[in-house]
Amino acid sequence: MASASFRISTISLLVLNCGVSKPVEPPEGAGGHAGAAHGNGNGSGTAGTSGGGAGGASANGGMPSAHGGSSGAGGAPAGAGGSAPSATNGWTMPTDGVSFSCGPSGTGLLCNCGSNPYFPAPPGSPTTAPPPDTHASPGYASLSEFDALAVGRWVRTAGAGELSCEQYGLDFTSDHLIVPLVIASDGSVQQVWASRVSFTIDFSKGTTTPALVVEGGRLTTNAPLFTSGPDSFTFVYAPWPALYARVR
Repeated sequence: MASASFRISTISLLVLNCGVSKPVEPPEGAGGHAGAAHGNGNGSGTAGTSGGGAGGASANGGMPSAHGGSSGAGGAPAGAGGSAPSATNGWTMPTDGVSFSCGPSGTGLLCNCGSNPYFPAPPGSPTTAPPPDTHASPGYASLSEFDALAVGRWVRTAGAGELSCEQYGLDFTSDHLIVPLVIASDGSVQQVWASRVSFTIDFSKGTTTPALVVEGGRLTTNAPLFTSGPDSFTFVYAPWPALYARVR
């Protein structure tokens, strides 16, 4: 219990570094914060066996979650995940939530965000990621340099999901959206467009780590840190740390 308290306190300092007010208790076990809305911090953290998904409207991103129906989820740009099972990072589509149409129109693909607000760490991966070194260089010094590194698809390799409906990882787009990714009924990786968030990077905070500012300043947290090269980054958004690797 003492080590868990220390870890939470350390993460709290990282988040307060950028002036954000968010829940500071990471999900426990495989179930995450059962039944909590993303961003309210009131979940029980009970253990479970299924990946978490969306539990309601996302306080972090302001977008309605796809959990609860197909509204807003259809028509999202598609992205093939490659051959299963390695391309799915061990995930399959959850069965404990509400399924919705996803992927290209007319394909009949279904996605599911599960019944909990956060997906846990990928199967067989570390359940927690170490806090990033915020004194190290982030790997970029401008928004254009960030785009050159970040735009594309990323698979989460350690730690719990950062966004509502983020099972597989994240997609950073060139128009500065972060889109969570889930595994569809055919085993492909698909975007959950309804849970996307818009962001910018603020380099004026006066610290080594720039700030990621979501949708008009409603949320500010540490921007991704590329401290181990261009093919991996640490991100503290939810606000527990998670590690990501580039999908090629």
